Amino acid sequence: MAPNHSTPTLEARPRQRRRSRRRTALAALCLAGFVIQLDVTIVNVALPTIQHELRTTPEALEWIISGYALGLAALIPLMGALGDRLGHRPVLLAGLVVFGLCSTGAALAPGPRRWCAHGSVRGSAARRSWRSPSPC
Repeated sequence: MAPNHSTPTLEARPRQRRRSRRRTALAALCLAGFVIQLDVTIVNVALPTIQHELRTTPEALEWIISGYALGLAALIPLMGALGDRLGHRPVLLAGLVVFGLCSTGAALAPGPRRWCAHGSVRGSAARRSWRSPSPC
């Protein structure tokens, strides 16, 4: 009698679960990366409105963009090491929560200084949302 190939063997089930978990993790990381890039695009498109509403100078607009990039780039090694020590899932979730709170704070900021501060922290949180190269 030929084996039935439609039902997985007991050995294949753990492999299928691992694949399913990897695909779910990949989808979550892609979504987090998309949200971060979307935020950068929105801020760049909204710069004229930000300048008008907050009555900022061009130099302040440069700091709004640079503060985000500085916060993002400065913490790459630190957040990778933190993810290795504490686990990537908690670091990712903490980064997304802080990112969301700082995005809300930046949206409600009364002036360019607060916007820059929230942007710097938001960039730091975005770095926490990106996974380090080491495996889970």
